[in-house]
Order: sequence, then C-alpha cells, then structure tokens
Amino acid sequence: MVPVWQDQDTWLVAAGVLSLVVPFSLNRRGRLRAAALATVFIGSVIILLVSYPDTSRYGLNSLYFLPVMVLFSSVFLDHRLTVAVAALQIVAVSSLPLAYGPVVSTLDVVYALGVMVWSSAIILLLTFFRDVFEQQQHAQLQENEQRYRSMFESQVHAVAIHDGTRFLLANDATARLCGYQQGSELVGVPLAAVIHPNWHTQTLHWARERLTGEGHPPQRYELCLLGADGVTRWADTEHVVMQLDGQQVTMTHAMDITERKQAAILLHQQRDHLDALHQTTLDLMRQQDLDSLLETILRRAAELIGTSDGYIYLLEPDQDLLVRRTSLGVFNRYRQMTLHRHEGLAGKVLETGNAMMIDHYDQWEGRLPRFETGIFSSIIGVPLKTRGQTVGVIALAYPSPDQHFLPAQLEILQRFAQFASLAYENARLVRELQRSEKRNRAMLEAMPDLVLRMNQAGVYLDIKPGDPAEAFELPLNAVGRAVHEVLPPEGAAQAQQAITDALHTAQTQIIEYQSKVAGQPQDYEARVIQTKEDEVVVFVRNITERKQAQQQALDLQLEKARVRMLEEFISDASHDLRTPLSNIRSRLYLLQKASDNLQRARQSSVIELEVLRLETLITDLLTMVQLDRGETHPDRSLVNLNHLLQDVVTAHQARADEKALRLQVSLAEQLPPILGSATQLYRVFSNLLTNALNYTEHGTISLRSQAHGAQVMVEVEDTGIGITAEDLPHIFDRFFRADRARSAHSGGTGLGLAIVKRIIELHDGQVIVHSQPQQGARFQVWLPISQHHSQPAQPTRNAHV
Repeated sequence: MVPVWQDQDTWLVAAGVLSLVVPFSLNRRGRLRAAALATVFIGSVIILLVSYPDTSRYGLNSLYFLPVMVLFSSVFLDHRLTVAVAALQIVAVSSLPLAYGPVVSTLDVVYALGVMVWSSAIILLLTFFRDVFEQQQHAQLQENEQRYRSMFESQVHAVAIHDGTRFLLANDATARLCGYQQGSELVGVPLAAVIHPNWHTQTLHWARERLTGEGHPPQRYELCLLGADGVTRWADTEHVVMQLDGQQVTMTHAMDITERKQAAILLHQQRDHLDALHQTTLDLMRQQDLDSLLETILRRAAELIGTSDGYIYLLEPDQDLLVRRTSLGVFNRYRQMTLHRHEGLAGKVLETGNAMMIDHYDQWEGRLPRFETGIFSSIIGVPLKTRGQTVGVIALAYPSPDQHFLPAQLEILQRFAQFASLAYENARLVRELQRSEKRNRAMLEAMPDLVLRMNQAGVYLDIKPGDPAEAFELPLNAVGRAVHEVLPPEGAAQAQQAITDALHTAQTQIIEYQSKVAGQPQDYEARVIQTKEDEVVVFVRNITERKQAQQQALDLQLEKARVRMLEEFISDASHDLRTPLSNIRSRLYLLQKASDNLQRARQSSVIELEVLRLETLITDLLTMVQLDRGETHPDRSLVNLNHLLQDVVTAHQARADEKALRLQVSLAEQLPPILGSATQLYRVFSNLLTNALNYTEHGTISLRSQAHGAQVMVEVEDTGIGITAEDLPHIFDRFFRADRARSAHSGGTGLGLAIVKRIIELHDGQVIVHSQPQQGARFQVWLPISQHHSQPAQPTRNAHV
C-alpha cells in the first residue's frame, strides 16, 4: 500500500483545493491579476503532476479534474481569463502523447480532450452570461450610486463620511461649514484641519471611542470648528458607524448652530461679566484700601478673560515712574520692577493713552529686555484714566502662543480699567477728604462761632461751644432736646421754619435776632445750612459789634448826605437869593437919586416885586426843608379834588386873562375823594398851573380830572414852549431851570416842580410828564382813591374862560 504522501492523486487533490482557495482569497481582496497568476501557476503544477510517468489508469483519469478547475476559476475570474486557462490546459493535455506516447494512448487523449472541450464550452457560455449579468448589475449599482450621491449632495444640512482621520465624502453644506466652497475640496482633508485646536484631543478621543465601541450606537455632541477661511463655527453633530466597501467608516450629520452657540456663550459671558462687575462694584463701596481693590479687580478680569497672568502699574508723578501695585502669575517674579514713563507696553500705553494688543511679545520691537523670553506670548494693556489724565496701566497676558486676545476681551478689560480708575480716584478723594476733614476740624475748633447740628425735627444732635467772650446763652446740655424745649416760643418757631426752608430749598437760610445777655442787648446771626437729607448745621455768630459798626456807618453816611445836601442847597439858594437882593440894592440907590415922584414910585414897585420874590423863595425853601425832614405831618382828610381844582383855577384866572390865555377845565363826574392834605395838594396844582402860565405865550391851558380804577388822575396840559429831551429827566431836580434868564423874568424859584414831586410821593402817588420842544407839556398826577370815604360825588363843572 502506497503512503498517502506518495499518492499522486492525493497531491492532485491538494493542488486543486489550493487552486480554489488561493485565487478566491486574492479576488476577495480586489487583487484580480494576482488571482489569475495563482490560477495559472497552480494549474501548471497540476499538469506536471498529471504528466508524471505513471502507467496507472488513475493518473489518466486525473485529467478529468482539469474541467473542474476551469469551472471553479470561472466563478471569480473574468471570462477572458477563464478562456485563457482552458486553452492552456487543452494545449498541455494535447502535448501529452508527444511526451509520453507509450503510456498515454491517443484514444485516451482524444477522449479527455473531448470531455474538456465540451465541458469548457458549457462553462465559458455560463461565464459569458454571468459577465453580462454582472455588467447589468454594475450599471444598476452605478445608477443607484448616482442617485444616492444626488440625494447626498442635496441634503440641506452637512453630511460627511470619514474614517476617523480624513474625509472620504462630503456635501457642499459640509464644505461651507468648514470654510470651503465645494464638497469635493474636502475629500482627503484631515479632520484635524477643520477642528478648532482647543478641541483636537477631545475630538480624536470621541472618534476612537466611536469606531471601537460595541454595537456602534449613534452619538451626538457639539463641535467647535475652525474653517479654512479662519472663521470659528459651532456644529451640532450626530455620528453613525457604517460599512463602506468593506471598510468601517463614520457618517456624520451636522447642523450649523454658530448663532445659537454664540448667543449662549455671549449670554454666559455677559452673566459672568455682570456678576464680576456687580461684585467689583460692591468691593468699591465696601473696601477703601487701594492695593486690595486693585488686586481684586485684576483677578476678576483675568478669570473672566481666561488667563492667570497680569499686572497693574500706577504712575508716581513726583518721580515720573510706573510702580507695580499688584500682579498675577509670571509677573509676580517682577514685583520690585519699576518702569520709566516710556518703557515697555505699560510705558507705551501711558504715553499714547490708548489700549494696545500684541500677539507675539518676544518679537515686538518695544519688548522690555528685563522680561525673560518665552514666559508669555500675547499681551493686552489698557490705560487707567481719571480727570482726563492717564494714571496707570492694567495688562493681561496669555502664556500659550495659540491664544490671542479678541476685541470682546479688550472691551471687558476696558470695563475693569474703569473700575481700577474709580478705585484710584476714590482713594485720592478719600485722602483729600481726610486732609480736608482734618483741616476743617482745625478751622472749626478755631472759630469763635457756636456750631449746632440739628435734624429735621429740630432736635439738637451735636454742639460745638462758641467763644465765651461772644456771650452765647445756649446750654450745652441741649443735645437730644428739641428746639422748642430750649428756645422761647417765638425763637423756636423761627428756628424751626429756617430748618424746614433750608431742607426744602437746599439754600442757606440767614436769621438775625436779638437777645439780652446779662441785661445787655446782643445781636446774633444764625446761618442754617443743609448737610444731609434730614440734617442741618447752624452757625451762630455774635454780630453786636458789626451791627453797631453798620449803624455808625449808616449814621455817618446820612450825616454826610445831609451835609452834601445842605452844601448843594446853600449853593443853589445863594444864587437865587443874591439876584433879588442885588436888584433891591440897585433900586434903592436909584430911589435915593430919583428927583421926582414918578421915578420914586417906579423904583418902589420894583423893590416891592423883588421882596415878594424873596418871600416866595424863602417860603419854598422852608417848605422843601420841612418835606425832606419829614417835619410836616398835616392832618389828612377826605379831599374833593374837583372843588380844590376849581379854587386853583379861580386864583389863576386873572393871570391867564392878563396873558390872553384860555383856561379849559374838564372835571369828571362823581370823582371819588382821596385821603390827603388839602393845603399841600392845593400847592401842587397851583405850582403846575403857575408853571404852565409862565411858559405859555399863547394858546390854551387845559385842566382835567378823571378816575381810573383805584386811582384819580389830574392832568395839566399847555401849548407852551415844551421841554427838550435833555432837560426832561432833570425838571424835578431842585433849582433846575432850563432857561434861567426866562425863569428869572417869570419869577420862578426852581423849586416848584421839586415841591410837587415830593408832596405827591408823600401821598403815595406819582407825577408823570410828557413833552416835546415847541409842542407844549402835559403833567399827569396820579393819586390813590381813599378806601374809606362817605362824601358824595360832586357834579362835573366845565369852565371855558
């Protein structure tokens, strides 16, 4: 018995098995040419085994195994390769008789060839139909793939297929999400190229976990992308593991949530920002130590921006240096470092007064050599300003070269710079307030005044005693007591009213009062000043000496005014007295020299006229003096002006007839009486009528009366020479005469209108004049109607004389 390993059929069967397994395995891996070469090689081995010299019929029978090999080859080989394999075997079998003629008969070979040709033809025909079917199936697959690709590209949201490291397929929506134009541009691009650097590690971990997990359940999470266009976007992604061409891949669906994410991030940042600002504001109100406040502000700004390195420098104006007040992180190494005005980032910010952002500090031309290289990368500095001046710098830095400051972070740091500026200004104000308080306290203690602090209810809260020499009588135990418990009722009411007015108007209230101290009257001044919403401070000062000095000064001024008035009076009166006296002296001389009675009579009449003028002048002077001194206090009664005016007209009628002037009188009916002195009022209207007669050569003089509301108006109007605009403001001045020569001729004293005005003022009335040159003058006298009268109204009397 032949051993198994020496049996030819055994080796032939083994070769046939290899001819099936090896090409099939290579074909499954897509290596068709290697599968064909393996088939040819194994077929050749089989032929050699068959061709081995053996007289056994079993060796020839083994030739029938060759069609089986062709059959199985056609399963995985192209029909052309199958034809080549079949032809090779036919050629090999046909050559057997030539090599082994004695062993193999021609009939065996022909028979074997017939079987092989017949079976090979059938196999080839089946292979041809298989290829036609596969081509149709391939066309259907291509159509399905095109339809699938069209559906893939038409997705609104981003859809991509990747192997965990690179993109295998992506639609246009994915391309736009990643900063590209078309999906084809993403094929082959590494996933890390579109993932934000801060998310690389996490994303690769998710990808490994997804591909190695059991069951591959869909996973969903948010990703931060950094597109090829440099724009950061956020996507809500869902990942499903699938098989594609025998490869395990991931299909990712993504939706752009950048706006929503940015809004959420912004909301979160704003919440943190507001919380930090709120806490900083509370610290500003609670703390007063500048260094502690600055450290708190710097730490909160660093936490909000996402760094642990920063500093605050303040300017020392006296030394022109920037001194570090607080620092964080790497800058703690340089706590003792001071900077000149133009050194480093802080110096540049201080010099320009503007914020600065530097991305690569070690490469910056203004880099401070004293800083080590590589300790930080990006840095941002913002000036601290107060009252328009830059007083310091706040700065933050990023140690990583991948981190850079953004405009939003600059805005945050500027907010905290404002808080630091407020802290600096508050500290300055506190120092000034302390110095001012110390100075004010010293000044307050040095003041001789009595100082009181009182509330809205008039309760004494605090008392600073005044100088004992100033004679203050307020008891020191008044603290806690109300003003009405300490002061007399009248003084308490006055003080309480002043407190109320000061709190309501926020204006200083001044009260002057008098009190007796040790039997001597003392004058005081109290100034009530609001200091709080419901508190006032009262400064009480003894002003007795000041009052006495003021009274003495007033008396001195009045005495000086009297002396000046007397001098003016004497100066004006002497001229008017000297003129008639000179006339009298000259007339007396002529009277003595007169030789006949006619001349003596003429001179005597002139002397008599001058004496009358002197009498009138002296009377007017005395009247004016009495009116100025207030010595004339006539008994007042109800006066009927119509009757009084008629008497005045009667007294002057002769003079009007002498000058051929017409007196026209128009008096109102039922004219109400006034309260006054009939004698003085007669003097008023007599002077006005005399004045009109003196300055009117021809025409009419009108006298009218009428009632206007609560007043009576008497008007004297003439058609005389009138008054110029220059003289009009002075006509009521004493001894004023526009034309002295004419006044002397008419016998005027220059006091008539001054007496008129003074009498009318004493009757609470007024006199008004209207006049133009050569158009006459109109005098109006307004007097108040008496509120208590019982006399009946007088009828109107019109006179045309």
